[in-house]
Amino acid sequence: MRNSTKRIAALLLTLVLLLTCFTWPAYAAKTYKGTVTKDRIFFRSDASTSAGYIGRVNKGDKVEVIAIKGDFYKVKFNGKTGYVMCKFVNLASSAVKALKKAAAADAPKKTATPKPTATPKKTTTQQSSYKTQNLKWYNTGKNLFKRDSTFTIKDVKTGKKWECKVLYGSSHLDAEPLTKADTNKMKSAYGGSFNYKRRPVLVLYKGKVYAGSLYGVPHGEQTITNNAYNGQFCIHFTGSKTHGSNKVDADHQDAIQKALQASW
Repeated sequence: MRNSTKRIAALLLTLVLLLTCFTWPAYAAKTYKGTVTKDRIFFRSDASTSAGYIGRVNKGDKVEVIAIKGDFYKVKFNGKTGYVMCKFVNLASSAVKALKKAAAADAPKKTATPKPTATPKKTTTQQSSYKTQNLKWYNTGKNLFKRDSTFTIKDVKTGKKWECKVLYGSSHLDAEPLTKADTNKMKSAYGGSFNYKRRPVLVLYKGKVYAGSLYGVPHGEQTITNNAYNGQFCIHFTGSKTHGSNKVDADHQDAIQKALQASW
């Protein structure tokens, strides 16, 4: 009887050890390799165009895609984790489907909110005499322009005017042409095609005119997709800096001085 009890105890101990050895491993989410398709794209801290950016990625950079969140991929790059807009990352269609399926499984009750399709309404600006002002960017300019508000640009050399929308501003002002017609007016001021030359411009915003310098080549992100302008443009004011060098650009400052001699 005693031997039988020992055998049963030994059998139970063996069974416990076997169960311990075959516990399930922790689940590791699958990742996918993607390639950035455009230069100087923001690598953001969250999946939003209003989120701060922790760096930039450039065309040809390889990123490790972890998940998809709205219009953004969650990625790993150079040891950091952040978000890049999906349209700027080339990823295999099978990987995109797998990421969307995983996102849907994680949030089965979430309902998609339809995006507004209407173009922001143009604001009519009362015409009167304006005094051209010198806007010091890091004094008042950086906090002056509110996101999604509209303003008017006048090209000093040609006198052409067009409406724009504020995208955001940190080192300088980033904006977009409001409509396709505004893009055409802007391109016309450049003589039919955009180039890298700094252009003296006047910026009419909330009843005041400021001297600025325009860098009109489309680049980076955008929020208006029906304006025939693939990206954003930059406007510099006194003391503002470029994103790449984080320095005051002499050519922009020269153009601002020329704009200060012009009137609306």
